[in-house]
Amino acid sequence: MLPRTPYIKPTFKLILESAPDVYLLLMIFAQLVINNQGLAEEIRKSILGLTTTLHWFSRDKGRAIRSIYARLRESEPLDKSFFSGCLNEVQNQNSIANGFYKIISPAKLREFVKCPHENTEDWNFWREIVEDRSESDETKRAELHNEVWPVVRNILWNNELLLWAQRSYMKERFGNYDKADAVMWEDHNRPWDYDHLLPAKNFSNLKSGGQYMRTCQERGNTIGNLHILPLEENRQRQDEPANKTFENRTLKDLTLMHLSKKDDLDAFSISQDDVRNGRKIYPFAEAVHNRIYRIYEDWFKLLDIAILIDDQ
Repeated sequence: MLPRTPYIKPTFKLILESAPDVYLLLMIFAQLVINNQGLAEEIRKSILGLTTTLHWFSRDKGRAIRSIYARLRESEPLDKSFFSGCLNEVQNQNSIANGFYKIISPAKLREFVKCPHENTEDWNFWREIVEDRSESDETKRAELHNEVWPVVRNILWNNELLLWAQRSYMKERFGNYDKADAVMWEDHNRPWDYDHLLPAKNFSNLKSGGQYMRTCQERGNTIGNLHILPLEENRQRQDEPANKTFENRTLKDLTLMHLSKKDDLDAFSISQDDVRNGRKIYPFAEAVHNRIYRIYEDWFKLLDIAILIDDQ
């Protein structure tokens, strides 16, 4: 089987259920290497990188996959050179009819997702990425809105990317349940919750200080503030602050959660009063952003995405 990297089966199970055309492409690759395990080892990362990229960043999955399949038929026999820059042919930044968005590097993500200024009540991802950067140029604004914003949006709120990033954590915590049982992948039957590191109650139920609430709410609902937690632990935690819930976790545990014990736990533990008055919002936002960077970079670098887009 190609998906051998520790506990990435959840990602591919979700691909099977929500994007069967992408999963079919994965199976075509598997068939091509089934009798050549040496080749399978050589191109494993590239196949996994290509299929996850198509799943998460296709504007039109069918169109993008048809383009990849046509290239595949022209390039037989399959080898590692097939993947070098293979996404360049299915992405065209100037054609909204094309099937694929232009992927950004981790360095570019850091440019787009950041704390832009000290006025925390004005922070808004879309405005910072599209409106502020367009500088009243309508052509540039349209390009940012149509090409850059969808990619960033698909990173910020991508729970499947979070599953990928916490694959080793999931292997340790949920290694015994039946991953082949489709029922287990329904939201109400899975053995984990998507838990807010900073409890949602701290930024979603405020009666005043709405400008700061919106800032925290937008950051708080991204993958930077979400993590995987066993159902029973999440029920027990309720609205307990992160620096209390995870105070006894080892550095290894926190690393698997893409957290830093020294820097992150306090930032994810601000109170309702801190949100209402705008206190400590900047370090919270920075902690969210840093975790988003780590999650995205983990996927981008481990699966050599730069090779696919010829950005090395």
